[in-house]
Amino acid sequence: MWIFGKRAFLSAVAYDARKDFDKTSPFPKIAPRKGTHVLVRARAPEHLEDLKRIVPNLVTHDDKSADYRYRAVVKRKLFKKYLQLLVDDIDYDSHFKEVVRRNQPQRIASAMYSAMMTTWGAMNRIQHEPAAPRATTVQGPEGSISWTPRMSRTELKNNAEEGKWNLDHTGQLLISKGRATATPEETAQMSSDGFELLILLQERHGAGSPITPGQVASATARIKEGASR
Repeated sequence: MWIFGKRAFLSAVAYDARKDFDKTSPFPKIAPRKGTHVLVRARAPEHLEDLKRIVPNLVTHDDKSADYRYRAVVKRKLFKKYLQLLVDDIDYDSHFKEVVRRNQPQRIASAMYSAMMTTWGAMNRIQHEPAAPRATTVQGPEGSISWTPRMSRTELKNNAEEGKWNLDHTGQLLISKGRATATPEETAQMSSDGFELLILLQERHGAGSPITPGQVASATARIKEGASR
């Protein structure tokens, strides 16, 4: 959970001492049983100070190797009380970004405002994103792959691997894992959607060998010819 309060930005996840591999961490002794505490992480040490409103003797840890460097564990029931305090903190009726900036230490006030603007912009783009197009599902020899025009390359790669497909470095769809190459015609013969997918992939990711309209027509003709037999 990401939490933007006017005094702090925090990230909270379930704490499991068995997954705490930092040998200098004090938390396994504080919370040896899974499910009793929340691990609260921060980008700035001052933000953890806000938790002292409900845990005055809060133990914090500086893990320089972690993504979120500044950390604490809090009992779940106390963390619920902290969230209630955040509701009570809502004394503003607009311009949350400005409120956050005014409540930050001077050294990070500008950086926090910039981060809030970036977050606002990213979420605003989601609001104006048109409805997602219907996914194309292509059945292959060892599985299937679903694809939409707005799917990121990482998502596409993950879907391909789950369906035992594969992609080369240009984004070209290969027939299956263990197969070094697949011609457009071979891909097309799997299904008409398969060839359409390959074309769209190359348009999206700029494959090294663009397919010409003539190749499209040729492969389409082969598909129809094979279907009529």
